[in-house]
Amino acid sequence: MGTAMIFQQMLVIFLLILIGYWACRKELLTESVTRAISALVVNVTNPALLISSAMEQDVGVTHRDILEMALVSAGVYAVLLILGELLSRFFGGRGEERKFYYVMLVYANVGFIGIPVVSAVLGPEGLLYLVIFNLFFNFLFYTHGLHVLTAGKDSGKEKITWRTFVNVGTVSGVIALLLFWFEVSLPEVLSSTLSYAGGATTFLSMLVLGASLSRMRLRSLFSNIRLDFFCLAKMLALPVLLGLVLRELVPDEKMFCTALLLIAMPAGNLPLMTAQEHHLKADTLARGIVITTLLSIVTVSLTAAAVL
Repeated sequence: MGTAMIFQQMLVIFLLILIGYWACRKELLTESVTRAISALVVNVTNPALLISSAMEQDVGVTHRDILEMALVSAGVYAVLLILGELLSRFFGGRGEERKFYYVMLVYANVGFIGIPVVSAVLGPEGLLYLVIFNLFFNFLFYTHGLHVLTAGKDSGKEKITWRTFVNVGTVSGVIALLLFWFEVSLPEVLSSTLSYAGGATTFLSMLVLGASLSRMRLRSLFSNIRLDFFCLAKMLALPVLLGLVLRELVPDEKMFCTALLLIAMPAGNLPLMTAQEHHLKADTLARGIVITTLLSIVTVSLTAAAVL
């Protein structure tokens, strides 16, 4: 995984975000259209991309590799949960905003940005590893993440049941793993359909991010010094330090690179959507997502240069 390739891909991501920003400013992307595209990405193109990755021939991943990636993912999230508890106390203090710092650190954008970046840089093999990572993300967010965000809101407290984990992200991930594990071949018509649909993920998801940026007051983004330092720590110091540790513990190159890229991703959108659903005032969370997304254009490449 070359640093130049990563920078080139992040530059592509940035330019696609600019297209979404421009399209929204020109009113080609209205808020309702953006919501529809977002739903299309979440429910159709992302799952199609993950499933089609499991059907690639000679992908070079064994059953043992899948189990090892599960251990790596579990270890990474265990460390992130501990660091999230510590750093949220430092940056967020004891106030209500502490929960937002916590979820920003733990739950990165492994979907909208992680999938296209890993797909472009590492190919189908990296996507299979990402499926494992994404399953851990979904399991933790719908248990721990919901608990953190709804703590202190008795009326909004989520009840965790088995249905909590039945969503398009986990279902498509399980399908992809089963197809790979049992070496199932789908008919050519179906596999081609999934491949074409999955190919739209990158462009559509970046349009959504660009449209979201266009609706924010960019001048006020960097008005919170504490948040700015947190974002720098999350996007540069943290992935570099964790990457150096993983470098010694994970011998497989693509497995290590996948984990490194996903750790280096900006804060995810799912916590913000959940906070809005529960009527939380989440300005800090929204700003953090935008700042880390902008920083990622440079910091992901810097992280790779420092660790690889």
